[in-house]
Amino acid sequence: MPATKSAIQKLTCETCGLLVFSCEPRCYFCGNENLVVRLGSAASKDIPEMKPVKSSNVDSVGYKPGSRELYVRFKGGKSYVYSEVPGNIYVELVGAPSVGKYLNKEVIPYFKCERIQ
Repeated sequence: MPATKSAIQKLTCETCGLLVFSCEPRCYFCGNENLVVRLGSAASKDIPEMKPVKSSNVDSVGYKPGSRELYVRFKGGKSYVYSEVPGNIYVELVGAPSVGKYLNKEVIPYFKCERIQ
């Protein structure tokens, strides 16, 4: 069931499973516009808020301090989660002059990665 503009509903992105609200035109994590009514708590993945970054290759990043997971969405649409990433790495990544270079030098070689989209 597509989102309606008259009432705000909890919806789930069909692509990544993120919980969004119908007042948003698309999923803020993956950009998908196919949102469906959320059915139960298992319908949503626990993806953190994504922060847009200035980069030619990286679209946005997010971090979950409790589980030490770093989420990266690339401009081509692919998204990845890196495990056991210390918080200082996320802070340095967001503040790096080149997000892509920092990611390639300090994250990709050292942390386990899983494609989530």
